[in-house]
Amino acid sequence: MHGAPLFGFLSAVAFSTILAVVAGLTLSGASAISHDIYGCLSAQKPGNEKNEMKLMKWAVVFLGGLAVMLGIAFKGQNIAYMISLAFSISCSSTFPVLLLAIYWRRLTSRGAVWGGSAGLLFSLILTVPGPSVWVKMLGHTAPIFAIDPPAIITVPLAFVVCIVASLLEREPALQPMTKIS
Repeated sequence: MHGAPLFGFLSAVAFSTILAVVAGLTLSGASAISHDIYGCLSAQKPGNEKNEMKLMKWAVVFLGGLAVMLGIAFKGQNIAYMISLAFSISCSSTFPVLLLAIYWRRLTSRGAVWGGSAGLLFSLILTVPGPSVWVKMLGHTAPIFAIDPPAIITVPLAFVVCIVASLLEREPALQPMTKIS
């Protein structure tokens, strides 16, 4: 009987922590969609706050629905694998950009966007035919791509794309000074 109240308290703390993390991720994702993405794509500069709030509400519903569908799809997966998958995807898309932004002066915005996008895209593309999704979730007999998670391939790929895209970008030409008459 002594352990039941402590177990209940720890369960409540764990549940509230998970709920807070999910709420924070949902709100940050929805605000990124409504403010950053909509703000960049919108013809109105700066974006209309009323439209951004409407889009944010729809983004919360979309992201929540997507999270529920992914939770149902991955319900039989090991939680340790899911954590390593999340780390693999995030490392593939952000680590090369962050490291090069700190230590390599020639990294350009285009190189960062292309490299981060390549890391994200290829980590998702290579995860689906891997053993955990292709075999355990979809029921195939053998995986198409045996490395799971694929970070050993996608992180170096993102570095290469960042560097190549940055090196291929031409410096803007300096405009000659004109004489004011």
